[in-house]
Amino acid sequence: MIRFVLLLATAIAAVPLPLCAQQGRDALHVEIFGAALMGSVNYERLLTDHLSARAGMGYFPRLLKSGDRLHGPLMATVRTGRGEHQAEAGAGVVLVYGLTRSPEEGTPSDLGWQEPYATASLGYRFEAGAGRKREGGIYRVVFSPFYDGELHPFVGVSVGFYLSALR
Repeated sequence: MIRFVLLLATAIAAVPLPLCAQQGRDALHVEIFGAALMGSVNYERLLTDHLSARAGMGYFPRLLKSGDRLHGPLMATVRTGRGEHQAEAGAGVVLVYGLTRSPEEGTPSDLGWQEPYATASLGYRFEAGAGRKREGGIYRVVFSPFYDGELHPFVGVSVGFYLSALR
């Protein structure tokens, strides 16, 4: 699992940002709630005009019986629609890494890699100034249930931009 995450991080870091910005295929966005539950910062790469891959990192603070955790969503998303208004559907997995022990005595250790959970998304995406240059903002509202042995309904909202807007 650690090797996979390191490989993914190396692949993302190997793409020079000026190249990404010129092509208008790479984006950053902040998601509140959504796949990482409390929130995450995400890097998204358009593989085609209708297919994208995303990797993110979110922090989940100590709540109830759990310790502090990092959540890393890895997703593939298909989009349809023309111009600024698009529908999207995606699926993926969220990697979970425990940072601190659970505050309750007698619970299993929360440290280290934990069981990943499956996630999906179905929602609306607005891309201001959509087109080949992709220089506007990205706004998303999604239904994003997750499955960790039980199905949990969840929603997410995100705001971001294409790196080409930095030029």
